[in-house]
Amino acid sequence: MRESLFTAVFGLACFGSLLLRRPMMFYFGRHFLAGDDPTKRRRYEASWALPEVRFTSRLITVVWGSVYLGEFAIRVALIFLVPVAWVLVISPVLLGSLTLATIIWTFRYAKRARERALPKVDELMRLAP
Repeated sequence: MRESLFTAVFGLACFGSLLLRRPMMFYFGRHFLAGDDPTKRRRYEASWALPEVRFTSRLITVVWGSVYLGEFAIRVALIFLVPVAWVLVISPVLLGSLTLATIIWTFRYAKRARERALPKVDELMRLAP
């Protein structure tokens, strides 16, 4: 159960960040796509002006929050439904599989969304002072 506290807290943080100006996964995306490059960071920040970018960031945040809260719920259910030895075997496989599947989905979904948004981001950057 202790190992699932991280996933539960992370899932709750994802949902909580939806109440902020920008959701948590916007910042994860900025880190992975722009890094410390100031030009790429400005471009990434400018993309927030597009409704589809805001939707994509929020959707990815909801998916990660749901997956991690779901993992927590499944692990709690397993604790009550199956022997402890099974839980110890199933839990890491469950977490790893869900995380890997979510990473793959995120990269594929974000890539398609980015390809659709890039021309609009380029236009925003041309219009910016």
